[in-house]
Amino acid sequence: LLFVGRISPEKGVHVLLDAFQKVLEYYPKAHLDIVGSYWQLPYEFIITLSENIKVSKLTSFYDGIVTKFNLSYFNHLQKKILLLGIEKNVTFTGHIPHMNVVGYYSNATVYVNPSFSEAFPMPIPEAMASELPVIATNVGGTSEAIVDGQTGILVKAGDVRMLSEAMIHLLSNDDLRRSMGK
Repeated sequence: LLFVGRISPEKGVHVLLDAFQKVLEYYPKAHLDIVGSYWQLPYEFIITLSENIKVSKLTSFYDGIVTKFNLSYFNHLQKKILLLGIEKNVTFTGHIPHMNVVGYYSNATVYVNPSFSEAFPMPIPEAMASELPVIATNVGGTSEAIVDGQTGILVKAGDVRMLSEAMIHLLSNDDLRRSMGK
């Protein structure tokens, strides 16, 4: 499984980790690559500008310390991985030059975008260009790119159960995965 994007609370990586733990119950050898920079956007850019109630609940991921690169969310995710016992199945790559990200798309089986807030996430068409089926939250422009049930699966933002079921569904169905990817 693959996620590409900034490691910031509004991207929903914490939800992805919870859902991935459930996937491992069915597919214990599954692996999740999380490709992206470890810094999160400032509180003022995300929480105070959003009218989305789910985004406003992400306040707990901000520790109040303002630095050039706020890593409190990344640190939270590192602790979460250990707590969930999935550290052997998850890899954070950090920043990868864009031209090298294509290798991650090529090696993935499913692309997952669990965001709470998006305009139009570029990794979705990039994944589709690599013939990957996409699971994404139905926020922002994702519904413009994904035809639910045909080119991918749309789920509710923050819904761990829905996200894990979508991942399990695609991992268990080779034909569906291939047809959605094509």
